[in-house]
Amino acid sequence: MVWAILAAFAATFTLSHWRRHRRNAQGKCAFCAAALESQHFRADGARVCARCAQRTQRRAYIALLVFAALGILSFATYLFVIVRDWRHGIAPSLTIIALALAMPLVFFGMWLWGVGAMRGANRLAELQDRMEEELVAPLDDKLALLRELKAAHDASASDRESQN
Repeated sequence: MVWAILAAFAATFTLSHWRRHRRNAQGKCAFCAAALESQHFRADGARVCARCAQRTQRRAYIALLVFAALGILSFATYLFVIVRDWRHGIAPSLTIIALALAMPLVFFGMWLWGVGAMRGANRLAELQDRMEEELVAPLDDKLALLRELKAAHDASASDRESQN
Protein backbone atom coordinates (compact mmCIF):
# COMPACT_ATOMS: atom_id res chain seq x y z
CA MET A 1 0.00 0.00 0.00
CA VAL A 2 2.79 2.40 0.92
CA TRP A 3 4.63 1.60 -2.32
CA ALA A 4 1.50 2.35 -4.36
CA ILE A 5 1.14 5.72 -2.65
CA LEU A 6 4.82 6.52 -3.24
CA ALA A 7 4.55 5.46 -6.89
CA ALA A 8 1.44 7.62 -7.38
CA PHE A 9 3.19 10.58 -5.76
CA ALA A 10 6.27 10.13 -7.96
CA ALA A 11 4.15 9.81 -11.11
CA THR A 12 2.17 12.94 -10.25
CA PHE A 13 5.34 14.90 -9.56
CA THR A 14 6.98 13.73 -12.80
CA LEU A 15 3.94 14.51 -14.94
CA SER A 16 3.55 17.99 -13.44
CA HIS A 17 7.28 18.61 -14.01
CA TRP A 18 6.94 17.65 -17.70
CA ARG A 19 3.81 19.79 -18.06
CA ARG A 20 5.60 22.81 -16.58
CA HIS A 21 8.52 22.50 -19.00
CA ARG A 22 6.21 21.92 -21.97
CA ARG A 23 4.22 25.04 -21.10
CA ASN A 24 7.42 27.08 -20.66
CA ALA A 25 8.68 25.90 -24.06
CA GLN A 26 5.43 27.24 -25.55
CA GLY A 27 5.97 30.62 -23.87
CA LYS A 28 3.26 30.08 -21.26
CA CYS A 29 3.15 30.23 -17.47
CA ALA A 30 4.10 26.87 -15.99
CA PHE A 31 1.19 26.88 -13.54
CA CYS A 32 -1.82 28.54 -15.19
CA ALA A 33 -0.79 28.33 -18.89
CA ALA A 34 -1.36 32.06 -19.42
CA ALA A 35 0.90 33.80 -21.92
CA LEU A 36 4.09 35.04 -20.26
CA GLU A 37 4.68 38.76 -20.25
CA SER A 38 8.07 40.37 -20.74
CA GLN A 39 8.54 40.31 -16.96
CA HIS A 40 8.27 36.79 -15.61
CA PHE A 41 9.25 35.16 -12.36
CA ARG A 42 10.67 31.81 -11.30
CA ALA A 43 9.10 29.17 -9.08
CA ASP A 44 10.69 25.74 -8.75
CA GLY A 45 12.85 26.49 -11.76
CA ALA A 46 9.90 27.20 -14.06
CA ARG A 47 8.86 30.56 -15.49
CA VAL A 48 5.57 31.81 -14.05
CA CYS A 49 3.39 34.90 -14.45
CA ALA A 50 3.17 37.60 -11.79
CA ARG A 51 -0.12 36.26 -10.41
CA CYS A 52 1.22 32.74 -9.95
CA ALA A 53 4.48 34.08 -8.47
CA GLN A 54 2.51 36.04 -5.89
CA ARG A 55 0.40 32.98 -5.13
CA THR A 56 3.51 30.81 -4.74
CA GLN A 57 5.09 33.35 -2.40
CA ARG A 58 1.92 33.45 -0.32
CA ARG A 59 1.86 29.64 -0.15
CA ALA A 60 5.49 29.61 1.01
CA TYR A 61 4.61 31.99 3.86
CA ILE A 62 1.60 29.86 4.77
CA ALA A 63 3.84 26.77 4.77
CA LEU A 64 6.25 28.59 7.12
CA LEU A 65 3.39 29.40 9.47
CA VAL A 66 2.08 25.81 9.37
CA PHE A 67 5.53 24.36 10.06
CA ALA A 68 6.06 26.90 12.85
CA ALA A 69 2.67 25.99 14.37
CA LEU A 70 3.46 22.27 14.12
CA GLY A 71 6.83 22.85 15.79
CA ILE A 72 5.28 24.86 18.59
CA LEU A 73 2.46 22.32 19.00
CA SER A 74 4.91 19.42 19.18
CA PHE A 75 7.06 21.32 21.68
CA ALA A 76 3.98 22.10 23.82
CA THR A 77 2.86 18.47 23.67
CA TYR A 78 6.24 17.14 24.78
CA LEU A 79 6.45 19.84 27.45
CA PHE A 80 3.00 18.78 28.72
CA VAL A 81 4.17 15.14 28.92
CA ILE A 82 7.34 16.16 30.78
CA VAL A 83 5.43 18.31 33.31
CA ARG A 84 2.78 15.61 33.82
CA ASP A 85 5.44 12.99 34.48
CA TRP A 86 7.25 15.27 36.95
CA ARG A 87 3.99 15.88 38.83
CA HIS A 88 3.53 12.13 39.19
CA GLY A 89 7.08 11.73 40.43
CA ILE A 90 8.43 10.20 37.23
CA ALA A 91 11.64 11.64 35.89
CA PRO A 92 11.30 12.33 32.16
CA SER A 93 13.57 10.37 29.91
CA LEU A 94 16.28 12.10 27.95
CA THR A 95 14.61 10.90 24.76
CA ILE A 96 11.45 12.86 25.52
CA ILE A 97 13.45 15.95 26.44
CA ALA A 98 15.52 15.65 23.24
CA LEU A 99 12.37 15.26 21.14
CA ALA A 100 10.80 18.28 22.79
CA LEU A 101 13.78 20.40 21.88
CA ALA A 102 14.39 18.87 18.44
CA MET A 103 10.90 18.89 16.90
CA PRO A 104 10.62 22.66 16.32
CA LEU A 105 14.07 22.56 14.75
CA VAL A 106 13.06 19.62 12.53
CA PHE A 107 10.00 21.45 11.21
CA PHE A 108 11.98 24.65 10.63
CA GLY A 109 14.71 22.63 8.91
CA MET A 110 12.14 21.01 6.61
CA TRP A 111 10.87 24.43 5.60
CA LEU A 112 14.41 25.73 5.03
CA TRP A 113 15.23 22.68 2.92
CA GLY A 114 12.14 23.27 0.75
CA VAL A 115 12.95 26.95 0.23
CA GLY A 116 16.60 26.12 -0.49
CA ALA A 117 15.59 23.49 -3.05
CA MET A 118 13.31 25.98 -4.78
CA ARG A 119 16.02 28.64 -4.87
CA GLY A 120 18.52 26.12 -6.22
CA ALA A 121 16.10 25.10 -8.98
CA ASN A 122 15.57 28.77 -9.85
CA ARG A 123 19.33 29.42 -10.06
CA LEU A 124 19.85 26.35 -12.22
CA ALA A 125 17.04 27.38 -14.58
CA GLU A 126 18.47 30.90 -14.84
CA LEU A 127 21.88 29.47 -15.72
CA GLN A 128 20.33 27.20 -18.34
CA ASP A 129 18.47 30.15 -19.88
CA ARG A 130 21.62 32.26 -19.91
CA MET A 131 23.61 29.41 -21.45
CA GLU A 132 20.94 28.96 -24.10
CA GLU A 133 21.04 32.67 -24.91
CA GLU A 134 24.83 32.71 -25.13
CA LEU A 135 25.26 29.46 -27.06
CA VAL A 136 22.13 28.75 -29.06
CA ALA A 137 21.20 32.27 -30.16
CA PRO A 138 24.56 32.92 -31.90
CA LEU A 139 24.29 29.52 -33.59
CA ASP A 140 20.82 30.43 -34.86
CA ASP A 141 22.24 33.68 -36.24
CA LYS A 142 25.04 31.80 -37.99
CA LEU A 143 22.58 29.27 -39.37
CA ALA A 144 20.43 32.10 -40.77
CA LEU A 145 23.53 33.66 -42.35
CA LEU A 146 24.48 30.31 -43.91
CA ARG A 147 20.96 29.95 -45.33
CA GLU A 148 21.19 33.44 -46.83
CA LEU A 149 24.58 32.61 -48.37
CA LYS A 150 23.23 29.36 -49.78
CA ALA A 151 20.18 31.14 -51.21
CA ALA A 152 22.47 33.76 -52.77
CA HIS A 153 24.74 31.05 -54.16
CA ASP A 154 21.77 29.12 -55.58
CA ALA A 155 20.40 32.33 -57.12
CA SER A 156 23.74 33.15 -58.74
CA ALA A 157 24.08 29.57 -59.99
CA SER A 158 20.62 29.70 -61.57
CA ASP A 159 21.49 33.09 -63.15
CA ARG A 160 24.65 31.58 -64.68
CA GLU A 161 22.70 28.64 -66.03
CA SER A 162 20.08 30.91 -67.57
CA GLN A 163 22.82 32.98 -69.25
CA ASN A 164 24.40 29.89 -70.79
